[in-house]
Amino acid sequence: MFFLPKKFLGIDLHDHLVQFVELKKSGSKTILETYNRLTVPDGYIEDAEIKKEAELKELLKKLLNEANPTPTKVKKLALILPTQITFVHIFRFPAKLSNSDLRKVIPVEVESILPYSIDEVYWDFTVLEKHKNDGQSVLFAATPKVRADQYVKIFNELDLSPVFFGIQPEALQNALSYKLVPNETVLAVELGALATNYLFLKGAVIQKFVSINGGIEELIRSISRDFQVPSDELWTNWDQYKKEERFQIVLNEFMIKEYKKVKTLLDE
Repeated sequence: MFFLPKKFLGIDLHDHLVQFVELKKSGSKTILETYNRLTVPDGYIEDAEIKKEAELKELLKKLLNEANPTPTKVKKLALILPTQITFVHIFRFPAKLSNSDLRKVIPVEVESILPYSIDEVYWDFTVLEKHKNDGQSVLFAATPKVRADQYVKIFNELDLSPVFFGIQPEALQNALSYKLVPNETVLAVELGALATNYLFLKGAVIQKFVSINGGIEELIRSISRDFQVPSDELWTNWDQYKKEERFQIVLNEFMIKEYKKVKTLLDE
């Protein structure tokens, strides 16, 4: 079983935004020690591929050194991978298969749906639900080695050590865990930079995850054009701007449009 260190960083890095928290485990509690968030200038990362390593490293140094309330000195980190470089699928298998059996069967099953060779990705799985007479649901996740290695290289050069990669559906699930009610079905919607993520949960168990192209970047381009507000200003102060009534209308229309896309997919 894998255990997190007592203190570690959680980093979420996208084309236009990087944010982190330093967390400390104290008994059964997790305490927030320090945090920070910065916008990522255009061209540093494009579609989850790092294009300007030197500039990105300087930005990450600033992120950690100017954290609130104090700079962080923690070296172990958990990196939440962008949805553009993660492949997630939920399988149904017979309940009798052990974890050892699943590790042998999954590479065969993913050949027809994974857009990479299994040798080209880092992958893992977790059993979500297991019923004696109704099989088991298994969450599979993979990321291209070439992309993951690029992120690891950047952090290693900053004297940081990634201890594991995280994926968006589990990050959302954990963030909502205190609100989830057993056997109650909920839909969580996350508006990311380049994608809108939809997570369906029954209680604390993941049922389905769908990521649709089209996120805040598309929305901000539209707002910048229609309201004559520079996009850099919108990115930097989005938390304030999104509360304004004029932008709330645009945001609601955008979310309705994105939900219609995912509903069509689920209906099909």
